[in-house]
Amino acid sequence: MAAVVNGKRALSVQEKVKLILQGESGKKKDDLCREFGLENFTIQTIWKNRTKIISPFDQNASRILQFFFKV
Repeated sequence: MAAVVNGKRALSVQEKVKLILQGESGKKKDDLCREFGLENFTIQTIWKNRTKIISPFDQNASRILQFFFKV
C-alpha cells in the first residue's frame, strides 16, 4: 500500500516496477491511472524515469519480478 506524504500518495519501488511492467506489456495509461489511483502526469513521470527505476535489476531479476507480479 502506498503511503500518504504531505497529502500526496507515495508509491513504493515495487509499485513503480509493477506499473512499468504493466505499461511495457501494453496496458493503457488511462487504465494504469485508474488502477493505481494516480494522475496522468505522475504515470508519465514514472514512465520517463523507468530506466532509473529498473536499472538496479538485471534481466534475470526483471524476469523474477514479472513472475511475482504476474504481469
